[in-house]
Parts: sequence; C-alpha cells; structure tokens
Amino acid sequence: MRNIIRLIQSFFSSKTSLSFVLTLILVLVLFAIDVIWDTHERISARHFITDLLIILGVIYLASWIWNRYKSDIASHNKVKNKLHKTSELLKSESIQHKKLKEGIAAHIKEVFDQWKLTNTEREIALLIVKGYSLDEIAKLRHKSERTIRDQAAVIYKKAKIE
Repeated sequence: MRNIIRLIQSFFSSKTSLSFVLTLILVLVLFAIDVIWDTHERISARHFITDLLIILGVIYLASWIWNRYKSDIASHNKVKNKLHKTSELLKSESIQHKKLKEGIAAHIKEVFDQWKLTNTEREIALLIVKGYSLDEIAKLRHKSERTIRDQAAVIYKKAKIE
C-alpha cells in the first residue's frame, strides 16, 4: 500500500502534474470534438451522456491537479523564502559573531599589553583564559607543569591577581 501511495505522490510531482494537466486538456478537446461530430450523426442519449460525463470528469481532474500544482508551487516558494530569510539571518549572526570575537581578541590584547606580558606569557595566559588547566598547558607546550606554574605565577603577579 505504501508503494502505491509513493507512486501516486511521485506521479503528481510539479512537472508531471503540469504535463498531465496538458494531456487532460488535449483529451478534453478531443472529446469535445467527438461530441460535436456525434451530434451530427444522431447518436444515442446514453452515448451522449457518457461523453459528457467523461468531459466533466476530465475537467474536474484537470482542475484538481492544476490546483494541487499551484499549491505545490506556493509551498515551494514559501520554503524558498524561509530558507532565504534563514540564510540572511545566519549571515547576519555570523558577522555579529565575528565582530564580537574580534572585539574580545582586541580587548584581551589590550589587557595583555597593559600587563606587559611577554609572548610566552601571552600564550599561557590565553590558554588559561580559555580554561585549560596548568597540566594541560604543560602537555600542549611540552614543558613541565612546574615551569608552567611558575610562568602562571608571573602572569598573576603582573595582572595583580593574588
């Protein structure tokens, strides 16, 4: 049953729907021509009513598919607009994030300048600010923990942090 539903859904894709509606219009025109010719040939009422019912069915089916096609296009455009708005918001947030990050980096540099830290002390201080433990910093810098602890003590002294 699911396969049949999927088959029907894939059949009514936008391009297929449009071509199907055009095919139904062609069928409608051909049936209309048949009805016109039949009126000249004195056909039975049953045949005439059958042709009219087929024409009405084709009109209904074509209009239903056409409305579904328009609805699908509208839904597609809504999703496209939401995606565009989300993309613009993401760009804006990304720019704002970058500015904040640059502002924080500039402020940290300014503070480190005020403390008159050496390049090595700056690197260690930045790792401390990022939340690394002294043991982790020692492993990252391939130094002993004692060396990093001594350098951190110098940083704290320059920063007037006891």
